[in-house]
Amino acid sequence: MLKRQRLFDLFTVGLCLLMVLTPINRPSAHAQSAPPAALAPLSVGILDEFTQSALSEVITVYTEAQGYQVEQVPIDSPTALLEALATGTVDLALALPVDALVTHHHLPLNALPTDQTRLLQLIQSLGAKEGVVWATPTAIQYNHTFWVHAAMAEEIADLPTLLARFSDGTIPTVAPEAADAPPTICAPADQAEALAETVEALQAEVGRELDVTQVLIDDAPQPATPHSTPIITTAASFSGTLAVSAVPISATTGTFTATLPISATRASTSFFAPCTLAFDLSTSQTMRAAGLVPLADPASFFPANPLTLVYRTAAFPAGSPLPPELDQVVATMDAA
Repeated sequence: MLKRQRLFDLFTVGLCLLMVLTPINRPSAHAQSAPPAALAPLSVGILDEFTQSALSEVITVYTEAQGYQVEQVPIDSPTALLEALATGTVDLALALPVDALVTHHHLPLNALPTDQTRLLQLIQSLGAKEGVVWATPTAIQYNHTFWVHAAMAEEIADLPTLLARFSDGTIPTVAPEAADAPPTICAPADQAEALAETVEALQAEVGRELDVTQVLIDDAPQPATPHSTPIITTAASFSGTLAVSAVPISATTGTFTATLPISATRASTSFFAPCTLAFDLSTSQTMRAAGLVPLADPASFFPANPLTLVYRTAAFPAGSPLPPELDQVVATMDAA
């Protein structure tokens, strides 16, 4: 009996030692979960504009640091960028809400809310129908404005003063030979729609039709085409670079649309000399290089236009942490 008890005790001790010394292969919490799915590659739309491209580079680097493979897609215009987002050619970009509302959704510039919160609510609603999220705006504004020659900047320093001058018909003349001609407003070709609507807004503001000449400046040379109206004489100071590309908008007032190739004269700071005013975004380097001065807009005649983070919903799985993280990154962006 004693012998059997001793054998049992030895067996028990041996079993305990075996249990202690033998590792127990319990699956860890990490091993129990399925391996994470590979992150889908993302494409970031990059515009050839200094601030937008620099900040898009920041977004690219941050996204890559989160484990994504990122492809940068060069886009040649704001309109093309918006189309690329809508069609899924790019997944992520920094874009301008006013550009989207005017050139992509075809809403009149002069009907847009000037309050930034309401403007973003409008583009968010329209973007959602295309699977596009307009997320966090940066502190960087690309508002439209008028530009004047430095010599006029003291006399006309802001948009309220300009509106008063339009109202009483005392816009200064910059070209002596055009003293009796209507004021000439020059704008980049991609701002044609916005300029036409701004002229309509000016007319509504002053309560009468304005006799102004609208001239569009294009990066690509345009072939000259014959034009029979006397308005060509009005713009004769543009020399041989004038290439009329459209019929008059209004035969009664003489306003018209023309295209000026700027490629050969881009370096000339006097290129805008015959223009009474210029119209573009307040960040335009072309206007600034030409020595023009942007007018302040204290009464918010033009709507707010903050550079904003935009992405496609389909590019991110539900619950993806990247969009809210990018929101935080973008919220800190400023021109400084």
